[in-house]
Amino acid sequence: MKTTQKTILAILVIAILVVGYLLFNKLSTGGPASNPAPSGQNPGTSTPVYKAPTVSKATADVLKQLSTSASQSITPQQIKDYSDKVAAVAVTSPVLDVTGCTATPNVLKYNDKTTVTVQNKDTVAHTLTYGPSDKVVTLYSAPAQSVKSVTLNILSGPGIYGYLCDKQGPAGMLLVVASQ
Repeated sequence: MKTTQKTILAILVIAILVVGYLLFNKLSTGGPASNPAPSGQNPGTSTPVYKAPTVSKATADVLKQLSTSASQSITPQQIKDYSDKVAAVAVTSPVLDVTGCTATPNVLKYNDKTTVTVQNKDTVAHTLTYGPSDKVVTLYSAPAQSVKSVTLNILSGPGIYGYLCDKQGPAGMLLVVASQ
């Protein structure tokens, strides 16, 4: 198996785990948790609370397809189909809002080596990470109550990346495309 294929397979496995967690959390709780404390905090503390992202129907359909194929061996055609579906629901936006550890948009189309404005309206900072637990990469650390134009830390180049917020749970996905 070529290195490129291994990389794609590793990215898909990570995405499958992220999506599976999202679906499990949504099914077991009936949806995003309500939070009477300030956005992103436990009541009476400064500890962030993970809230499952609210996703569009199109994104939910992609997640459903991905989770049903998680226990099967993945073919190159399934990788292509998945990539096409992620591309179809990805949103090009100049702003990535991570308030409450919930990414808006859920799937951001991002040109590598360009900037995106990351917004965090919470009173606590949030750190966005991706990668396996033994090689976690920080995409960006968003200070509390901040809006900042940044270049995200994408080490592997174009591809599909699922990412976590504050290591608590899935926050969203990036469809990274090569800058022209």
